[in-house]
Amino acid sequence: MAFHEVRFPDNISRGARGGPERRTQIVELASGEEERNASWANSRRRYDVA
Repeated sequence: MAFHEVRFPDNISRGARGGPERRTQIVELASGEEERNASWANSRRRYDVA
């Protein structure tokens, strides 16, 4: 697979937000401890350039 190296336009990227996102559920056990269950194996990226 080829990689297309193009810079994202500065006038659009200024003010953009985003980055890695994880989906984790925190479950409280009867003992009072917490257990974390990851819905995704790896983080996914989400960006908003609107």
